[in-house]
Amino acid sequence: MRFILCSIFFIICSSENSKNEESIHDKIIRLEAKAEKSCKKKNFNEAADIYGEIVPLVLSTDKVIDIKIKRADCYFDNKDWQISEILYSALVNTYKSLKFNKDVMYKLIKSTYNLIPRNEECDISKCDKVIKLVDEYNENFGKDDYFTDISSEMFKKKQKKAVKNLKNYYDDHEYKSVIFLCDEFTRQYTISEYSDIVRFTRLEAECNIFIKENGKYKGDDVNVYNDGVNLLLKIEEEERYCSKKDNKKLGSYRKKIEKIINRFK
Repeated sequence: MRFILCSIFFIICSSENSKNEESIHDKIIRLEAKAEKSCKKKNFNEAADIYGEIVPLVLSTDKVIDIKIKRADCYFDNKDWQISEILYSALVNTYKSLKFNKDVMYKLIKSTYNLIPRNEECDISKCDKVIKLVDEYNENFGKDDYFTDISSEMFKKKQKKAVKNLKNYYDDHEYKSVIFLCDEFTRQYTISEYSDIVRFTRLEAECNIFIKENGKYKGDDVNVYNDGVNLLLKIEEEERYCSKKDNKKLGSYRKKIEKIINRFK
């Protein structure tokens, strides 16, 4: 008798669990239908919230990736680039296979790109992220002209920002840092519309360092003399290309450097 009662109790419990499982399944179907309806009405924020409700219900299933993508898509379609960028980035970082999902990668790149101001200073890290993502996209799916143009734009923004940074260091008289930044710029960008500015700024920094360190020098160190002569040669070379205004600056440096090296005669 006890065995029969236990069996009945077990069957009832199993039946209840089955009902609960079915109710969760039904809830997922109902919420998905509701989210899709909201999307059709272009109520993307509402749809995103509904997909957010579904996520914890499908966490232990293969369906979770699909639901998370649909949620990110809602923010993308609503042009909420900040949230869509966060969600797509999290997806790609969590599920590595999504790096080979063309649609997800496309939307991640576009979301990240649209976060960068067009006519204002940019966040270098965002530019770097776009460039890296475009490289991965082109490698996995073939070269895309639109994304390649975006990558070129990011390189130009990085260059503009780098030039502004080195000018700020120059204005603060951090000449050694200027030289370092100029050399880094030249290493990264062999061809740039800012190359002349960078080269001239580096020469100015070199001249300022030499004058500051040796302005009152009265010794006979031949290295000081050689450094001064080399700087004069660089000035002479630069004078062939620079503007009249910059020529005037170089003329001022020339006089100060000549005054220093003339002490050796």
